[in-house]
Amino acid sequence: MPHPMPIIVGVPRSGTTLLRMMIDAHPAVAVPPETGFLPALVDLDPATDISQAAWDIMTRFHTWPDFHIDPAALRVRLDRDGTTPAEAARTFYRLYAERFGKDRY
Repeated sequence: MPHPMPIIVGVPRSGTTLLRMMIDAHPAVAVPPETGFLPALVDLDPATDISQAAWDIMTRFHTWPDFHIDPAALRVRLDRDGTTPAEAARTFYRLYAERFGKDRY
């Protein structure tokens, strides 16, 4: 069973960046900058190729450059693990955490 995946939400100027940075300072937890693409993943049609559609959404989203993740590496992992929108999201966060040698995301 996957780890629970908490999601931090907030409004501009409410302190979410500071909260993200404080949590990310933990040696086992990686918290990326704001992604913004989770609502688009939730709306994916289950009849589509989830891994391809998720990859398109993530890598084309305006925040993509902030993560410094190799798009080809994400594609390989999504093809293996991204069978549902939730698993596609976990795959992205897992890959992000691995960049920093962290286990949790």
